[in-house]
Amino acid sequence: MSQIASILHHDENEICFKVDEVDVFKNLLPLQTCFKQLEKRLNSSLIAFSHDENFEVIEQLNNSNLHSLVNAVHQAFAEHRPLLLTPDAIWMAIAEGFAQHINNNAERLRYQFVSHSSKRELKVAVEKLTNNQDWQQAVELWSKLIDENVKADIADLMVCDFSTTTPIIRTASQVVMMDALKQYFDYGLYAICGIPWIIVLGSIDDWQKIRERVAIISQYDLDWWTKRLLPICDGFIETVAGKPSLEFWQHICKPQSMYGGDVITGWLADLFPYLKDDITKSPTYKNPILETPREELTINHGIPPRMFPNGISQASFSLSTLQGESHLELIAGFIGVCQNQQTGCLHPEIGWGIRQQDNFVGILNKLEKEHQLNSPTNWEFEEGSYMNELPADLIQLLERFDGGTLFANTEHPWNIKAFKEYTPCKITDNKVFTIFIQLKDNRCIAFANIRRKNGKFGDKDYRTWFEWWIVVGKPILIEDKGSIESKSWILKPESTKMIAKGIPQLFERIIQAEGRYYFDAEDFIADESIQILS
Repeated sequence: MSQIASILHHDENEICFKVDEVDVFKNLLPLQTCFKQLEKRLNSSLIAFSHDENFEVIEQLNNSNLHSLVNAVHQAFAEHRPLLLTPDAIWMAIAEGFAQHINNNAERLRYQFVSHSSKRELKVAVEKLTNNQDWQQAVELWSKLIDENVKADIADLMVCDFSTTTPIIRTASQVVMMDALKQYFDYGLYAICGIPWIIVLGSIDDWQKIRERVAIISQYDLDWWTKRLLPICDGFIETVAGKPSLEFWQHICKPQSMYGGDVITGWLADLFPYLKDDITKSPTYKNPILETPREELTINHGIPPRMFPNGISQASFSLSTLQGESHLELIAGFIGVCQNQQTGCLHPEIGWGIRQQDNFVGILNKLEKEHQLNSPTNWEFEEGSYMNELPADLIQLLERFDGGTLFANTEHPWNIKAFKEYTPCKITDNKVFTIFIQLKDNRCIAFANIRRKNGKFGDKDYRTWFEWWIVVGKPILIEDKGSIESKSWILKPESTKMIAKGIPQLFERIIQAEGRYYFDAEDFIADESIQILS
């Protein structure tokens, strides 16, 4: 039997116990407002926010975008700081992993959740949207509609309802549910290094409820994950029952035999079924640590903190008012790490917010509704696939559809290639573009990363010194002794034209022109001359 940790205090809904024999921190961590930190993490402004604008959390390490649960545990472990965990924080992490699994396997799982094909719009109405309670009411109404339109009892499964759950946390967990089912529904809104000690909150019933939920989600082809979650649930149940296993808690971040190194090998890593894909940065990459029995893990299996998802769920919706329609986005999840100013104890904070929807998301929604498009890219690259740097917006597009045809039954179709069919094409000896759209007249659309005229390599922000160019031209196949395949495609600068700066601008112009080849119009003026590449 594992050694029981030394208990500092224990009551019905809280237990505090010693974990590692380390010198406790001496200084509190610097703080910043959560509102500003979250806006920076999201790279967008918030219209509404669950917390007071002056609510503070600890500063992010090196301005990183770490998952707040991972950050809290990692900081507590590395800097000898106490830690507080709640049923809400652990279940939210599991629920986000479940949501990622549903989104990564939406069509395969569709009929386990819904009876309809495509998407069904769920519309709710509220009288006003002047405060946080109004937004929480809207999310509550969407949750009820979801409950009425799904087969499984998904709301009871996913929404936080523990003894520690606050209205803010409940709303955040409902947004995670909306994120999980966004492939099946559109949402509309009408306005009318060692841890000195750990505190675990919640009752035995709370933690048993989480274990029961984990057992339920295993039926969604998740037994490869849940078999690692169940022992973690048992560890929490034993802890709140007054028997915190010292071995279990010393393994939260990494086993003592693997202390050192900036990777996570402990059971914290098992809470995440998917990690960030190296290319897309979306949580679609199966966590490899789950493939190795825990007793066989070494430090080489460790996961760097930056590879975990950022802990933020998103669900787009349209807001209709007398002034017109707006496209907004709910964001919710782990918004930062809080610090008790007396004890220095760290804990991940849960919250939600509203922001303006990315304009490109609206463009992609319109394309999906109105045109013949393929399923999303699975990112399992075939050997020999051409791979170059990709614009972030193109990755966003590929995660919605992997090729297809725009304006198919017209005189001006746009045949978007599947990712594996992307083709390199030279314009000059040292500048290669990537062909990704074919036009009816044998011309093609291609992209490349071009240094701005006033770009400076010393700038920390990459976007200030490079930009994506989109060009149109007719490719020519030539003999190329320097190529492995002996032939390569070229675009002649004199017959190639720049037609957009960036993927969003290209598709916005295509929609505005109703599919016509807008760059052939006499009054079209290119943003830049291709000749500057010569």
